[in-house]
Amino acid sequence: HFYQSPHPNSPFRLSPIPILSFAGCHPSHPHATEVHPYCRPLMLSRINELPLWGTAIVYSGALITIIWLGIVFLSPLVRNVFKPETRTNELLSYCLLAFGVFFALLLCLLAVASYKNYDTVKSLVGREASSHGALYRTVSGYPEPQRSKLQSILQEYVTYTIDESMPALARGERPMRGITIMTKFQTALMSFEPTSKGQEILHAEALHLFSENTVLRRERARTISSGVPETMWGIVAFGIALIVIILIGLDIRRSLHFTISGALAIFFGMMIALISAMDQPYRSSVRVDSEPFLLLKRQLMSPNPDAAS
Repeated sequence: HFYQSPHPNSPFRLSPIPILSFAGCHPSHPHATEVHPYCRPLMLSRINELPLWGTAIVYSGALITIIWLGIVFLSPLVRNVFKPETRTNELLSYCLLAFGVFFALLLCLLAVASYKNYDTVKSLVGREASSHGALYRTVSGYPEPQRSKLQSILQEYVTYTIDESMPALARGERPMRGITIMTKFQTALMSFEPTSKGQEILHAEALHLFSENTVLRRERARTISSGVPETMWGIVAFGIALIVIILIGLDIRRSLHFTISGALAIFFGMMIALISAMDQPYRSSVRVDSEPFLLLKRQLMSPNPDAAS
């Protein structure tokens, strides 16, 4: 694997680029998988693999723990900062109200963006499966042995997607063998020479469907690293820290202090759990699965499609 510089006289025209492989597989191995930085199995990704209610409990529990510990141990220090001010609670309440509205709006916008990304990924998986089904139907009109060869390659790709590709994405890996399979299909498709007008029309339609299929596969591959930018998550963390400081500074009865801060922590924890789950559509508990490809395999590519459907 080499980087081709656009400048012909560049001394770095052919420089090797190391490619990370998973589980010791070399990238040239047919089962090799590239580990994408976004998909590495980080601690937050492991948390998102829990059921959605479990993820909400973890985030809410973490926020409650931080806030309550701050109330117990840091509240006197924060109050000393505002000690000369006689209207501390009133001022902090105004700040909490104004800042909380904008922060809640930010979380709502992130939730909408994450759901849109999740829906896009789910739609692309379904469209790609439909594209393979249309291509499978079209090549069924080819004469033998091209028909069986092309259909067997498509069956191999669908099986690979169900058994290898989607599970690998759920583990944080980027599978690569699908490119080899579809390149093999392209070679077999391009080698066909039509001998009649009908075969020319059929072959042109197959080429058109294959081009659409290629675009869909590339679009789905691009969504592997899509999601909320890390900078945005940093802003969310900073906003939570400010809210925690304001809550700690309130001078109210301890039981009421715990109740108000706990309710806010539960709300923010549930929102963050929902956003983070949809932000990783291939890894979280609500991840997009291979159901469209399973239906395609059962209903169209099984030995008896009528019985399977």
